[in-house]
Amino acid sequence: MAKIDYESKNGKENGEIYHRKKYLSTVAKMDNGLANDPIVNEILQKSPFDSNAFMLVISQVKNEKNNHILFTSESAKELIGYKKHTSVYDFALQLDKTLHFIGQLELVKRTEYEDEHGKHRINIRRQHLFSSSEVDFSSDDYICDVQLSKESIPYFNNLKRKFLRFSIKEFFNLNSKYSRIIYIWLKQWRTTGEKSITPEDLMAKLKLDSQKSSKSPASLLRTKVFPIVQEELSAVFPEFRIERAKRNRKIVKYIFKWTPEDKNQDVVMPAILENSIAIANIRTNSNMSDASKYKALDRYLGWRLGTAKKMAKKETQTSFFVYDAKRKEKDSTYNRPDLNEANKIQEEFLRKLIALYERLESDYLTKEDKEDLYRLKSHLTFVETKKKDKNSVPKNNEIQMPKKKKILDVSEHVDLFNNFDTDGF
Repeated sequence: MAKIDYESKNGKENGEIYHRKKYLSTVAKMDNGLANDPIVNEILQKSPFDSNAFMLVISQVKNEKNNHILFTSESAKELIGYKKHTSVYDFALQLDKTLHFIGQLELVKRTEYEDEHGKHRINIRRQHLFSSSEVDFSSDDYICDVQLSKESIPYFNNLKRKFLRFSIKEFFNLNSKYSRIIYIWLKQWRTTGEKSITPEDLMAKLKLDSQKSSKSPASLLRTKVFPIVQEELSAVFPEFRIERAKRNRKIVKYIFKWTPEDKNQDVVMPAILENSIAIANIRTNSNMSDASKYKALDRYLGWRLGTAKKMAKKETQTSFFVYDAKRKEKDSTYNRPDLNEANKIQEEFLRKLIALYERLESDYLTKEDKEDLYRLKSHLTFVETKKKDKNSVPKNNEIQMPKKKKILDVSEHVDLFNNFDTDGF
């Protein structure tokens, strides 16, 4: 969680004390009805900045006793991972515009019924998600104060059934608006592993107009939408794929399939575990071509397209978990540079990281990866021993690791992207 380093107590309103967030939550919960409402779809259609800001705000509502959400612009910028060269002041200006845009959107509920005299009646209720928003430019922190309308709180808080829960960091990593819209839709069915939709409904959900294009709806989806959705969502949903169902040679529905999530699957996890799972999801997806896997890695890791392919084919690339060799430190404990973070994570997540490596060991891991697995297990042994008896392990004791072996010879280096040649949309 992103830390905010300042006093927590902020003020009073109607006799109730409200507080600035000490930590920004990274888990969002949303009522399914709202997730499928046009107001959320309109936000997702906007720029990544706009939809990121919205998800950031709603993720802070959970377990709040009032409808005030306060945070600093700097903490928001850090969590979203916005452009480093952008100043906090410029970020705050953009955030203010976005909050103003969201504040103007209306949630419309239309109810039709017959009264006691049998007369047809219509009731239209309009409400705003935000009742007010403020960015304080008089302070160096550029504090943001968003007040949700009391009517909108039930959409995000104390949810018992029919709601979706997701990591906003996972959401932030998606750049295509089509991927973001489909992600929010599919997350409502994350434990089922399958969801279908007609071409017409999918076009409407994505706000695609085939009349403005020379291509048919099927062709438009196949060329403009599905490739990038497959590449970006393959990091999130294991074995993600898009299938077609035809009747008389006509596509009647698209079927999105993936390996179902466990109901109690972790939403928040250390970056090293989250990244390892995402890379494994991409590289083990049996429904993607090599070319798509390279692009998927580039998109997930934020690399320029074509980078992953070059790195995977270098003789210095010795890990299944593709990494930038320039980041490697001489005194690193592990062959894979970012694994040093594994020494800082909680035991339960360390065990899950080891379980992931063990699952991949026989078919995918390289010699160097297996060395890293041994080191991870050694570290787990150290953690367990220290946990059992804090006095049994000297303060500066270090587990003796096996000496690193030389990297794979060029003749031994194998490109692990050898599955499929084409994608079948």
